[in-house]
Amino acid sequence: YEHRRIAREYLKSHFFVDFLSVIPFHHLFNFLYHTGMERTRLTDDLCGTLGFCRLLRLIRVPRLLERWKLEIQIAYSIGTICSSLARMFLCTHCLACWIIMIGVSGMDRPGAKGTWLEKYYSSNMNSAAVEMVDAYLLSMHWALYTLTGIGYGDVGPMAHNEPEFLVTIASMLFGSITWGAIVAAVVSIVEDTNAKRAEAMKTMDVVDH
Repeated sequence: YEHRRIAREYLKSHFFVDFLSVIPFHHLFNFLYHTGMERTRLTDDLCGTLGFCRLLRLIRVPRLLERWKLEIQIAYSIGTICSSLARMFLCTHCLACWIIMIGVSGMDRPGAKGTWLEKYYSSNMNSAAVEMVDAYLLSMHWALYTLTGIGYGDVGPMAHNEPEFLVTIASMLFGSITWGAIVAAVVSIVEDTNAKRAEAMKTMDVVDH
């Protein structure tokens, strides 16, 4: 192996993402608060958003799925459907974690205007009292109907909570692109299957006549 070449390729590809994902932003901001930096709503939102960088390492998953499909030699259609389902779950999970992060961080913020979690929990509770399993199910419900464009509306940002609205807008944009790619992949498989079936039927007609 050419170790220097491997190191150069790593520095040009995944190093920056891996570096961001291992930085303990929460502890870093706590240290800055103890050294005299003022804790504001902006710094709390920034800390929470930077903490979301840990999920950036999940961008490797599609590449690993492609390698896995080649190694086990499964059919193209089955592999495409499985990878599309995996991408859908990955996107939904990331959006769910994002909205949970915004909701939980807002519950502990002094002078907060209310978060989406407070629709289901008492407004005087803090983040430690939140049942994470219930919150995750709620956020997955929100993320899935946001991704697919169904939009029930029972879970959503609180009024006058700008970070939650920004997260929701970004999630709708990202989710629509992801959902469009998934639907396009599935439709292409169905069209290819129908084309092969039609060609087979034409061949049978020619043979019969």
